[in-house]
Amino acid sequence: MYFLGMSEWTSSSPARSVLSVQSHVVCGYVGNRAAVPALQMRGLHADALNTVVFSNHTGYRTIKGSIMEIAEFRELLAGLEANGLLSLYSSLLTGYNARTEIVEEVGLLVDKLRAENPSFKYVCDPVLGDAGEFYVPAELAAAVRSALVPRADLVTPNQFEAELISGEPTMTECSNNSLFSIIDENYVYIYFISRFLYIHK
Repeated sequence: MYFLGMSEWTSSSPARSVLSVQSHVVCGYVGNRAAVPALQMRGLHADALNTVVFSNHTGYRTIKGSIMEIAEFRELLAGLEANGLLSLYSSLLTGYNARTEIVEEVGLLVDKLRAENPSFKYVCDPVLGDAGEFYVPAELAAAVRSALVPRADLVTPNQFEAELISGEPTMTECSNNSLFSIIDENYVYIYFISRFLYIHK
């Protein structure tokens, strides 16, 4: 088995290094199971920090596995920083999270990496819910809205998540324009809304 050493990583393309902080599942392709291979296929150096390890995604009736504790999350970041690895990430991608404390810690991480690297980019996939149903507790959704979305350079919500972020329904063209204005004025420069549906009048 071949291992990529630190010298090879730093000398190749540190500007194309991504830390992906989201879920891991045994069965299925969501979270880091999907993101990391896709990023690597695009020629990026992508590392996974798994916020949960589940048997399958939360759409199933039964979910088994574990949720990372905040102490473990901080310990892993401390290990990266102690070895001079944390500052090498030029981008951060976040997805599903199951602890409000980790959401808040990620916000601090974004501030730290951006202060060290002005060209640092943060991509936030909110992963709060879909089709009117939450994946996460309301407290965690509020933390994502307040701690992560305002810090992001790019946000990729679905329609339900866009409504949660903006506080606006999106069932008409008029309300869609209102939602876009709210996101423009209060949050990020770029956003992409998936699974978008509205009623044209």
